[in-house]
Amino acid sequence: MIGLSLATAASSLVSLAPTNSNPSTGLFHVGYLHEGGSGATTDDLVTYIDLNPNSAPFIRARGINDPIAVFDGSVIPTGINGTPTLLYTSVSYLPIQWTIKYTKDSETQSLAIARDRGRNFTKLRHGPVIPGPPFAVNVTGFRDPYVFQSPEFDQQLQSNEGTWYNIISGGVHASQKSGAPDRFISYLWLTENFYGALNFPTLQQNWSSSLLLPRELSVGYIENVADNALSREKGSWRIDSENSDAKTVTLATLQQTIAREPLAAMKANARAIITQSGGGISTTTPFENSPKSKYYVMSASISFPSSSRSNADLKAGFRILSGDHEHTDIYYQFSNESIIIIRSASSAALATTPGIDARNEVGKLGLFDISCNCYG
Repeated sequence: MIGLSLATAASSLVSLAPTNSNPSTGLFHVGYLHEGGSGATTDDLVTYIDLNPNSAPFIRARGINDPIAVFDGSVIPTGINGTPTLLYTSVSYLPIQWTIKYTKDSETQSLAIARDRGRNFTKLRHGPVIPGPPFAVNVTGFRDPYVFQSPEFDQQLQSNEGTWYNIISGGVHASQKSGAPDRFISYLWLTENFYGALNFPTLQQNWSSSLLLPRELSVGYIENVADNALSREKGSWRIDSENSDAKTVTLATLQQTIAREPLAAMKANARAIITQSGGGISTTTPFENSPKSKYYVMSASISFPSSSRSNADLKAGFRILSGDHEHTDIYYQFSNESIIIIRSASSAALATTPGIDARNEVGKLGLFDISCNCYG
């Protein structure tokens, strides 16, 4: 029985899954898209042996369900009649990408049965087992099925033990209700118990963890950056344009912001807007008015003098969620260009309740030299 995962063509990455045909061999099966689905095996992740001569595919397009192409898939090791069974994306129309309207029925999910110990797969001669995305969902793609088993899912869904589940990748065109354009939306899941790896905290309200606010991912631009060694370092940015006269560049990098709909809703429902100037160097300035609710949005602009690079102790930030017995400090340390969250006093229960994770958080955030007073 063969464990198989095909690679996604667009990213040119390969996925690895250990083979189940003979556990004593320790083989991995590597899948990739090449004139169909091709594969190789390796026992050391260095040397690879093609499944078929000259990387010939183990499955090709031009079938009943896939007249145009075959995309990513994964294998149920003990599938139809106990044979490894490939669930893959069968393609009837191209191009497919998030910037254009999705063509109905262009991607479906079909089955194929292994033969020659997985060197080739034979497609079933019937229609797709998953004929399309959910009804009335304006998708950008519907492909790359991943099959898995989960005792937790069995229990929650009251399924038979050993049921196979399937995740299909894709995106959804933005709702036009807000007038927002198509964009990349990312959600983060904040776990409290490290996905069940810890016994703490107790589920006091019969649930734990939280889905954080959706974020929009886009390409952001930083203008009027001094053209120096720092801006030309190899990092998570690129030079988008140059101004040789002003000796500046515009940098492009990944930008992450709270999605505009929840941000607008929070601002629209705000009971009060509080504006306050900050303090100077070596000062601590309390908030003149603190939020009455635990739901609030806070934004700030922090400026550092030119001497900051040589001052190892210079930092600026906030103390939030502050009370008689607990508080959390968030500040920017200029000398090592880091955002630091001090959590040692974040919970009053720390002293009496073992297991609370109070480790500090540190994240790198480099700053560029700006050649004008464009950002305050």
